[in-house]
Amino acid sequence: MATWASDALPPADDDATAYDDDAIPADGILLQRGGTGPAGESIARETGQAPSLYVVIHNIKSSDNVGQLIRTAGAFGAREVLVVSAERTARRMRKNLRTFGAHGSDKRVPMRAFASLAQLIAWVKSQGCRVVGVEIDDSAVSCFAPEAWPVQPTCLLPGNEGDGLSQAQIELCDALVYVPQYAAATASLNVNAATACVLSCFAHAVGYAEEKRRGAKFDVRDPLHALWRPKS
Repeated sequence: MATWASDALPPADDDATAYDDDAIPADGILLQRGGTGPAGESIARETGQAPSLYVVIHNIKSSDNVGQLIRTAGAFGAREVLVVSAERTARRMRKNLRTFGAHGSDKRVPMRAFASLAQLIAWVKSQGCRVVGVEIDDSAVSCFAPEAWPVQPTCLLPGNEGDGLSQAQIELCDALVYVPQYAAATASLNVNAATACVLSCFAHAVGYAEEKRRGAKFDVRDPLHALWRPKS
């Protein structure tokens, strides 16, 4: 992915935490917008706490799909969207941050950008996450299967539009899931459509509560960046 293409403006200084020098930090985090917010924390189960969900955007070619994936991740309670960018410095990443298609959800879903997929995976493992890839593969289980979703923090890794997950990406995953199809009309779904199906299955399986609705729309909360900015 070259950039997050969009006509959106780069984030203001108080909306993002970035490293201003050209050196990649040791943890690989180039940019952080909003921090770890309450998206998953506020969705409580009847007893206990629902596990956190992270969604990865890596090697996505279409600019439309980038923003749409952020929007989809937000709708299903992702705690953060994690991005691997071709922009190799924080300064360039900050300048070229684009979220076309997010329709404002990028202001409500915290995002964290990494210099490499390996550093991203190391970070989610440090959060206790199970990494689940989305791929049509002989080893994958249906996203509707109860055994697909143990109740534990999960990081979802969708494949890209043309080739899906590479073998190197598959080897980073703890498990694979796929979306069943029921007619021979197409070989696979668009990455955003497939991700939406999988996230809906996860949210239901682990006990996320449905968001409140008003008329024909779901409630929209205030931007997390403002709500969760560290207090002075």
